[in-house]
Amino acid sequence: MSTIGRLCQHCGEPFTARLADVARGWAKFCSKRCKAIEQESRTGQHAKHVARKASAPRIRTNVPVGGWQWRDSKGEFHYPANMETRHLFYTLRMIWNNFMPADARVGAVKLYEFGRFYTRDYLKQAIYRIAEELAKRDDMRPEWAAQLLQMRAWFGSAHLSISTGPLSVERAA
Repeated sequence: MSTIGRLCQHCGEPFTARLADVARGWAKFCSKRCKAIEQESRTGQHAKHVARKASAPRIRTNVPVGGWQWRDSKGEFHYPANMETRHLFYTLRMIWNNFMPADARVGAVKLYEFGRFYTRDYLKQAIYRIAEELAKRDDMRPEWAAQLLQMRAWFGSAHLSISTGPLSVERAA
């Protein structure tokens, strides 16, 4: 194998290159790092890739299959029909109180921070799906039923919009 001494076109460091690589026009850089730096300065290829990746919609992993499910704080999914009434009610109230205006809140209010998985659309669906399941239950405590009625009354006087904010609400005219 024949070699020749060369100078890196990026950093100027000497390196040994194979004559066959020189003949092909490849032996211009001492390392892959120097080649990548020079190529990026010439083409902007990596910067374009980073910008494209940042603007691309994220593909969610661990998404439930076979119908809508609630994702709990541990990342586990549950069909509303399989959840206890107590768990369903407190989940609905938590979502409701965190994403509705202060005058729409019901019961005890504790504000939470939701992760990136809990998009506006997902939480809007959660309100509808969980409320729908609670309507089928016959083991509701009276105070839960009263708070659920307050939430339903809000739907009678307002409608949900996902145009701004986590779940923005506009009063019906």
